Amino acid sequence: MKRILFLSILMVFFTVLLVGCNNQKSEMGQAPVSDQQLKEDYDLQEKCSKRSEEWFKNKYGNSDDFADTSYINHYNKKMNKCFILVTIEKDAISSKDYSKTEYLFDVNENKKYGSVSYAQGLAQQNCSFLGKMCNFWYREIQPYMEESI
Repeated sequence: MKRILFLSILMVFFTVLLVGCNNQKSEMGQAPVSDQQLKEDYDLQEKCSKRSEEWFKNKYGNSDDFADTSYINHYNKKMNKCFILVTIEKDAISSKDYSKTEYLFDVNENKKYGSVSYAQGLAQQNCSFLGKMCNFWYREIQPYMEESI
């Protein structure tokens, strides 16, 4: 009898705890995201993905010179922009001739935000972002390719 009473109290406690958590704001002070907002966000991400694929094929897809070219895309909700990070790698017979270049573009505006080149052991060679020289490429592109939490 005591065991059943104890288990019942535990069930009520956890039920109240779970319901209370679902009705409260998140840790960052934001209201819970609605199903409609999640659907809209997903649709925007999907459009960005499709637009990036088209953009990439138009720019790089029909040339054998770009066989080692790849991309990743990201819909930045905060900026309401679709970004694409293009990577071009050129292998050579010796590792010292290997090179890699990355470009960040706004897909919808076809605007280049910056680029970086790597060579000889992946040491950063040239880095420019928004018209200025830069030292840390990934630090520059992070706000564009990742959402701040």
